[in-house]
Amino acid sequence: MVFAVNDLRARLRRRLAGRGRDPLDGKTRRTAGDVTVVAPKAQQDFWCLDQLAPQKGIANVSRAWRIEGDFDPEGCRQALMALTHRHDCLRMALSEQRGLLQMCVSEEKA
Repeated sequence: MVFAVNDLRARLRRRLAGRGRDPLDGKTRRTAGDVTVVAPKAQQDFWCLDQLAPQKGIANVSRAWRIEGDFDPEGCRQALMALTHRHDCLRMALSEQRGLLQMCVSEEKA
């Protein structure tokens, strides 16, 4: 199947907004609330690295910036809330259950 770019954008927006079914893949969006799924292989690999060297941040990349000017705490809070609203991975926690690494994505908080 060939789709126009605008059609693909519209489909992606609908899927990200959780509006019903995507007619092409036959899968439904997750319902509201917390969701727990088995972690994918790549996530399991990073988790194993962390288990071998706890609290070392082996897979982390750190950066620092100097920001000049007045700091707006409320604006910063709103920006962080918007960021976590858009990215499930920022609301995710890992846990081991019945020998499987599970990812639990928390519902967005207002």
